[in-house]
This record gives sequence, C-alpha cells and structure tokens, in this order.
Amino acid sequence: MSHADERIDLQYEYHLDLLRSDLGALIENYEAFETRVEDDVFALFLQHLEQGGAEPQGSLLLIDKIPHRVTVDQISSDRNLTLYLVPWGETNPELIDSSVDIEHFGRVRRIHIRWPEAAMRKHESLPGLMKRRVLNSYIALQVMFVSKYVQLADSLLYSLYDILNIHIRQAGKEELAGRSWFTVTHTATSKFQYFFSRDRIERVVNVLTKTQVNELSPFELAVCLVTDEATDTFWELRLDDKMGFASLPFARLTSLILEPRHWLAEKHLFQESDIAAREICVCADQSLLINCPQEIVPALEELITAAKPLLADQFRLNLKPYRAFRDAVAKVAKRIHESARDTGLQSLATDIVAKTIKEIMKPGP
Repeated sequence: MSHADERIDLQYEYHLDLLRSDLGALIENYEAFETRVEDDVFALFLQHLEQGGAEPQGSLLLIDKIPHRVTVDQISSDRNLTLYLVPWGETNPELIDSSVDIEHFGRVRRIHIRWPEAAMRKHESLPGLMKRRVLNSYIALQVMFVSKYVQLADSLLYSLYDILNIHIRQAGKEELAGRSWFTVTHTATSKFQYFFSRDRIERVVNVLTKTQVNELSPFELAVCLVTDEATDTFWELRLDDKMGFASLPFARLTSLILEPRHWLAEKHLFQESDIAAREICVCADQSLLINCPQEIVPALEELITAAKPLLADQFRLNLKPYRAFRDAVAKVAKRIHESARDTGLQSLATDIVAKTIKEIMKPGP
C-alpha cells in the first residue's frame, strides 16, 4: 500500500458512533450503518481518482481531458455493490471488470468495479483499499454486536450460569456443564427466548460469516437468532415451580405448527433427545426455566433443587435490564421477520437457523 493510500485511511473510525450504544440501539442503527459503508466506498472511489489527477467538472470527472461519469448501483439481491467509471458520450465504451470479495459480517458481500483498462492499471490498489475499508467497518460491527449481546447476557443470565456451574462442579459432575440452557418466557404471550453465553454467540457469528447466503447478511441472521421468540409449550401446560422436570417429545411442541423455524433449531439443539424443562421462578410477568435433554435429567434434578433459591433471587435482581432489551429489539425483530416472509425467505431462514444452531452446539475443539 502506498503512503497516499495509508493517508486516505488514517484515523478512520468505522462509524463507531452508530455502534457504541446498547444492543437494541445498535440493531436500530444497522440500516444507517450500512448506508454509511456504501457511501464510504463511493467517496473513497472518487477521492482516489482525484488524487490520481482526475478533475471534478460539474457532475463529471475529467480524466486525461476526457469527461467520465462516476455512478454506483444500489446493492444487488446477491449483495454486490457495483461502481462505474464510464467515458461520457461514448456509445459502447470498452470497460473491464474488477472485483474483490468481502464475505464478512455485514451486507456488502462483494465490490465490483466497471471501468476503462487505463484507469484500472493506474489505480490498481483501489479495490484492495475499498475492501480494507469495508472489512474494518464490518470487524467493528462484529466486535460491537458480540460485546453488546454479552453485556445484555451478563446483566440477565451470566450470574445464573455461574450459580449453576458452581453447583455442577461442586457435585463433581463436570460432564453436565454446557448441556442446559436458561429461557425466559413472557407469561402474557407464552413466548420465550434463548440466551447464549459468550463462547456460543461468538460461534454463532463465525458460522454465519463462513456460510454466506445472498439474501441476508450474517448480522441480520444473527439478529433473527438472538431475538427470535417461540411458543413455550411448557408454560402453556402451566408447570408448577414446585415440581421437578417435565418432559415432552418434540412432536408435541406447539412451535412445530406456529414457529417451524424455531422448532427445527431447537430440535437440533437438543440433538434428537426429548426436551425437558423445569421452572425456577415467576417474577411479575416473566418465567425463568431451565431446559435440557431428557437424558440428563436424573443427574441434574438434585442440583437444580439445591440451586433454585439462589437462581430465583438472582433472576429477580436481573429482570430490569431484560425488559429494557426486550422492548428495544421487539420492533426490529418483527420487521426482520416480516421482511423474510414478504420476500419468500421463510424456508431459507428456517434452514439457516437450524443448521447454525446444530453447528454451534457441537463440542468445541
């Protein structure tokens, strides 16, 4: 990279002003963030051409005394961002194609440039510079998404997992660690959400980034995953928190009919075992349940009974930040899910989420 190229990228902040807030605000700011990323690519294109001697002339650029028009297409359905540098007034100008793959956490999957060969040779470092700019922005997006999600989980559930893990290790049953998950159910709607630990949400992001699809960015899919709500069949059966674990075959879960995407994901999560759940407590309109494969219930039951008072007390302390998060992301999640239905992406999302859950729940290396 030339010194001029380094100066172009010097002290670039990658739109952290849109990413520093909590997770709900970050999700709300996503469209504005992507708009800035696309605007940056176009601005960098113009800046590099002008540093190479191009002169602005109204809406055109004068390059070697020949006027050129510079345009950018809206990002395509396959997430390509295409820019054009076209000699003005020529009927069939000879243009060549340059492209760089991004394949990261955000929307722009590939940058494509159509321009004269002479311009391409003069600015051969430009596609790589664009790629670096977009990648750095998406790295910032990925880091902040994981960080903000973990902050939420820290405030709501991480202490709960700590309490659970202490009891598991004190009992010498380390093989149970990581095989049970807390869910929170809104009792008025019978809808619940999963919450992932840091290592699991990082694996979610990595899997989605490695398995790109044209229709949605990995960020949008990750938002679907962490904000998705499904019908809590156990709550609808009115579990008594004084009871032990209850178990149901997956074929009896209401989500099979109402939320097939979530049903498939959960089925992979529990690795074909029947699902078991036990209510820890109900606080106001929120119910805390612990979920696990039925096969480990005999080993886990006594531990949960012992940990239950501490878990219930901690959940009551943690409830306020959960409500704030739930309110903040509800509208965004609804918009994303409706968009998927409107564009025929429901089955696609079902497949992606199911495969992602199955992948992230594999034992780590």
